[in-house]
Amino acid sequence: MADKMRWRYGDTNPVQVNVLSETIIEIGDLVCLSGRTIKPMTDLRFMADRFLGVAMQWSREGDATPIRIATTGVFEFDCDPGGEAQIGHPIGWNCRADNQTVVLHGPPCCPRIGRADKYKRNGESTILVRIFSSVMSPVF
Repeated sequence: MADKMRWRYGDTNPVQVNVLSETIIEIGDLVCLSGRTIKPMTDLRFMADRFLGVAMQWSREGDATPIRIATTGVFEFDCDPGGEAQIGHPIGWNCRADNQTVVLHGPPCCPRIGRADKYKRNGESTILVRIFSSVMSPVF
C-alpha cells in the first residue's frame, strides 16, 4: 500500500471503478482490473494486460463506492537506486517486492506500467514515469 500522492503533472484521464468492500486501496496504489472491480497490484496473478492505473482516492475496508483511477499522466515512483534510464525507457512494476516500487530492468514477469519521463542517473532512488493503462490504451 502506498498512501502517497505520486502524480506530478499531465492529464490523468481518470475513470471511476468499483471496489469490493473488503478491498483496501490507498492513494498512489498501482491497481489492476479484476472482473468489474479493481485490486492493488500485489502479485503476478494480475497480468500486465490488466494494469488499469494509479489510485487517486482511498477505499477503506467496508467502502463499496467507486473511486477515481488515473490511466495516464506522469507519476513519481520509488525504484532501485542502481542503474540509469533514458527518456522512453520501459518501466515495470517490481513484482519481486511486496511494495509499490518500479524497476528499470525487471525480469519478463514484471508487467510494464509505462516509460521513463525524465533521465534517471545512477544513485537516484525515484523516477518519473509516464504511465500507460494497458486496459484503457489501445497500444502500449
